[in-house]
Amino acid sequence: MVFGAFAQPEIFQYHKIEDIAKKETRASQFFQKLDSLKKTRQPHDSNVDIYFDRDVDFGYRHERISVTLNSWRYHVDLLTKSDSIYLTSVRFDDDFYDNFYSKRKFVKVDTLNSSRYLSLRNEFYCSNKSLADLHAELSIAEEFASHCGDGSRMTRRWKKLQAQAKDNRQKKFLHMLQSFCCEEQEYGLAGFKMIEKTEKKVPKGIGEIIKHIESRKSDLVICAGCLILVQHQLKK
Repeated sequence: MVFGAFAQPEIFQYHKIEDIAKKETRASQFFQKLDSLKKTRQPHDSNVDIYFDRDVDFGYRHERISVTLNSWRYHVDLLTKSDSIYLTSVRFDDDFYDNFYSKRKFVKVDTLNSSRYLSLRNEFYCSNKSLADLHAELSIAEEFASHCGDGSRMTRRWKKLQAQAKDNRQKKFLHMLQSFCCEEQEYGLAGFKMIEKTEKKVPKGIGEIIKHIESRKSDLVICAGCLILVQHQLKK
């Protein structure tokens, strides 16, 4: 019996999380059930934590739960409002397994309520996002970094951003602002700030989007030296 509880393969663990995701509609209950599942696994290398729970506009939130079961790592992404779950994604931790299990992904969507969110957001951001975009972009394992790694060198992404700003690629930066991924939005903000330093004009409508994202102060996954961590923004 000890073998059955403490030596399950990674796919079996994944399906256990998937089973919870299929049935649960409340974020708090989802977390409690994951925590209960953790307690049936090896205690020294099993853990469940809320990685972040951040504002993604109009009262909706993006919650990411990091799950480790017998050393196997998974991510659960939830789109929620008032504890109700409108989108659920379960996947292996891409950062840790380098997309080795990329085909193992579970998605559940409350089409009606997710579409309401989508409609509000497309109108505000002047975008044309789909439910597929919503799922894909909420599940991105992205971090925001201008400098990272040994010696805090400038990242390739930041160098590319500088080149795009020099070329006044405002349309490209607008696409970043329209992303459901907060880290991608932050790159868009940085791009427009670079453009503003060259005294080029930014359209008023884009300026309103920029002010909104800045005032929202959503938590961000950032690179700090050789560490990837969540920067919890202080609300005004």
